[in-house]
Amino acid sequence: MNYIAHLNKVLNLFVKDLNLNPTHISLYMALFREWNSNRFSQKFKVQRNLIMNAAKIGSNSTYHRCINDLHNSRYIIYNPSKNPHRGTEIQMARFQLCTAPQTVLPSPRDVLDMGPYSSNNVPVTIYKHINEEEGRPFNELEVIKFFKERGQIPAQGLKFFRYYESNRWMTSKKELIKDWKSLAATWILNESRKGNGKNPHYFKDHLQTTKFKNYDEPL
Repeated sequence: MNYIAHLNKVLNLFVKDLNLNPTHISLYMALFREWNSNRFSQKFKVQRNLIMNAAKIGSNSTYHRCINDLHNSRYIIYNPSKNPHRGTEIQMARFQLCTAPQTVLPSPRDVLDMGPYSSNNVPVTIYKHINEEEGRPFNELEVIKFFKERGQIPAQGLKFFRYYESNRWMTSKKELIKDWKSLAATWILNESRKGNGKNPHYFKDHLQTTKFKNYDEPL
């Protein structure tokens, strides 16, 4: 999928769609960002609080109203989950740029394309550009995952992300950060030292073990 052609098409549709307001567009772009980080997969999961933060939406009712509006207008397919641990499932409509000139823009219902995802059709993405060239994480979820893998609670990863996001991912010397993972590892170490070697943000995953056990043997 050509994401540039997709964005050009959907932004043109937004201009013509009088039912949308800036909050709808902000929410759509936050969802597009997550879609991009998931390599434009056919379906992906999102967490409401992270999407609200990315879209700068402060009200749950506003979020639900806007995401349902996008669903009803067929910009997305919204499949909410009643289980808070599973997350909401989103499926984005694929808008392809037509080569022939058009005098009237088609309805989102007419251009909804949910074909099977193929990684061969994905160009060099924004995600790859940001991570390889700018040395910064794509979003909060990537940082939270990095911190959890190192025994930290999600709040610590979010704190790290928001701190450097507010500083535009620059060092105290106003130099662009080239390796955010190395910086995050140093952050974790410093937080641990503040607690005299006992990191208050550390949690132990009891499902992980370094001991080998032969499960073929009876108890």
